Amino acid sequence: MEGKIIDKKLILNGFVYVKSKDEKNGPKTCWDCRLVRQKTCKVRAITTKRPNSAEIVVLKGGELNSHEYPPNQELCRAKKSELRSK
Repeated sequence: MEGKIIDKKLILNGFVYVKSKDEKNGPKTCWDCRLVRQKTCKVRAITTKRPNSAEIVVLKGGELNSHEYPPNQELCRAKKSELRSK
């Protein structure tokens, strides 16, 4: 799965995730679906970066069929544009 991180948000498979925590002494980052805090969705993802690369690798979570709602490509495009303009 390919994801992009923009301003502490992960865009993955048509869903927006917010950073929940970083591993203290390691490269892993935990993410919550943007609707977890509203108790509308329970999906989480764990990512890491490849050494000497900007590539994001999804280690766990983020599957399309595990969300409580369908993906929203328009929202992801809007978030990417909004975050780049900051």
